[in-house]
Amino acid sequence: MQQLDTNTRAAGDAIAARNWPLVAELADRLNHHVEPPLGQKLRVMLWLRTQAPNFRGYDGKLRTAAVAMGAAAKAGDGQAVSASYAQLQSACTGCHEKYQAAYVAHFQGGK
Repeated sequence: MQQLDTNTRAAGDAIAARNWPLVAELADRLNHHVEPPLGQKLRVMLWLRTQAPNFRGYDGKLRTAAVAMGAAAKAGDGQAVSASYAQLQSACTGCHEKYQAAYVAHFQGGK
């Protein structure tokens, strides 16, 4: 999750600098982000139970937005890059607002 945050912030900075090659590279990293180890993934999915498809949906939205952002960056289309970045951020924010507090309370004792 930390690497997703780092790459998302770096993408925002690269967009502001209109550095389209870097935006495209970061979009690819965001799309192909590292999955948690299988054991951790299973614990989370068991905890989520019926909410697991919704939770995974946020990751799908992130990946879709990252692909669109990368394609727009390669085309030099700043407007489309910005729109895709907003969709990416929306996926992150939606997931965090819905799950982060409960996740931290359950798995990290409220830390």
